[in-house]
Amino acid sequence: MSDWLEWRRGGIGSSDVPAIILGAVPGPWRVWLSKLEPPIDQDNNSMRRGRYLERGVGQWAADELGVELVDTDMVTHPKNKWMRCTPDFALRTESGRQVGLEVKTYRSSDGWGTEGTDQVVEKVKLQVEWQMACTGSSGWVVAVLFTLSDDFRIYIIRRDLERERRMIEACYHWWKAHVIERNPPTLDGSDDCRGWLNEIKPSTRKEIRPATEEEAQMVAVYTQSKEQLGLHKTLSSNYANGLRALIGACRGIKGKDWTLTKSPKGRLNFRRKE
Repeated sequence: MSDWLEWRRGGIGSSDVPAIILGAVPGPWRVWLSKLEPPIDQDNNSMRRGRYLERGVGQWAADELGVELVDTDMVTHPKNKWMRCTPDFALRTESGRQVGLEVKTYRSSDGWGTEGTDQVVEKVKLQVEWQMACTGSSGWVVAVLFTLSDDFRIYIIRRDLERERRMIEACYHWWKAHVIERNPPTLDGSDDCRGWLNEIKPSTRKEIRPATEEEAQMVAVYTQSKEQLGLHKTLSSNYANGLRALIGACRGIKGKDWTLTKSPKGRLNFRRKE
């Protein structure tokens, strides 16, 4: 695992792309720090779930399509060495033709379209498009298991050269500015950004200086947002407890296009119908 993490430091991988382009989890700051610092083997239950179920879901897809599930290796783009990916699997027909397979496990199908189409969530689509760009493949299969409903679906993604060009251009600019030239990403509210900023230790020898006009405006927005957040949190908690009381012993309530359920431990789960 550590060798793979070290290899990933040398370029942008498919899971980095949604963070760079969309700001998706784990976020651009986590990606940036992972390229500059020695690799840390971070793990959590969500990652373990995907890892343990990956081969089973992949085999499910192979069986559904009547093909063979094939293991894959790390891939580096033949020209752009900073473009890298590690496909989950490949699917191989009896004639020997292969197509890449991306395996996912999601709790809910929110944001996913009709099976057999390319209507996958944008985060997954970017990952697959990056893998096609690295390997030169014209198409890719996505197999996803929605664990809350045991719904299994297969999607087909075809290569879009114009989308691919824009994606590569955006990622290259990010790589050049933030990794090669070592400029930090745009400041945001992430813990990774905060941790990096906390490395700048305040000096007790220096006086508290007068704020600039821009800093005074930022302080005003900061304090106002903190006050509003406190009000919203209180209001949200009040309504949540009110709804828990109204639901009572029922499993939940539903409207025209939504459902609100209550778990045995009292956790509320709001879902809007597609």
